Amino acid sequence: MWRGTTLRQQPEFLTTSAGQRPPERTPEDEEEEEQQQEVPVRENVVSEVEIPNVGRIMMMLTPAMQGVILAIAKAGRSSIWKAPEAGLIKAFHEEYSRLFELSQEETTPSEDVRLQHSLVYFFQNKAPNRIIERTLLEQFTDRNLSFDERAISIMREARTKLRLIKPEDMDMDEYLQWHDDYRLFRTVFVYLLTGLEHYQHGKMREALIFLAHAYETNSALLTHGERRGLEKSLISVYRRKCLTVSNTGRVWIQN
Repeated sequence: MWRGTTLRQQPEFLTTSAGQRPPERTPEDEEEEEQQQEVPVRENVVSEVEIPNVGRIMMMLTPAMQGVILAIAKAGRSSIWKAPEAGLIKAFHEEYSRLFELSQEETTPSEDVRLQHSLVYFFQNKAPNRIIERTLLEQFTDRNLSFDERAISIMREARTKLRLIKPEDMDMDEYLQWHDDYRLFRTVFVYLLTGLEHYQHGKMREALIFLAHAYETNSALLTHGERRGLEKSLISVYRRKCLTVSNTGRVWIQN
């Protein structure tokens, strides 16, 4: 079992200092939020979600957003919310804890938990707490949290908290780099699986192309840490098999 970052008791970005108030909303802020809501959600799946006091609804959700919605529902069953901030903090802790526990599970070639959520990848690679907390906070600002008044109030509170983060509080270049690394990590899997599919159908040339891309991208990730990518041997073994078949002149014919 992998062991890494310890669970924090209170996320820093959810704590409002005494006397600190959110900036006044401007027409530009409202326009920006409208534009954010027009951005299509990537990797959507149709999910039927059971929401207390709302019922079952069909929604287009990312796997990450499903976790956020269930965290809101679970938090609502276990506490009486006196304010949106209390609701946000409770739901935030629910999802943070779930993802942290998931990151402790054993990773195998057939089931890599890092693929389930970017925060699992961040936890295992000991990303700075500010990177982890902002990433999760941003998920609570998603437009899909508009199914009832309680969720809407949490979404608005999360957006307020996000606006309170000053440029000097967060190195955005570092933040974007972590997310870019996770995107590349997922890309490695796409290359690997596509290469294996070609390999199984006897298309050695096509398989080698995708496996080469997987190997190169993965090697670049591993320069940042051993948990940033896959084990090199996982890709190398199939590259060698493809090369062996190609060099001996054997060609598998696809049915």
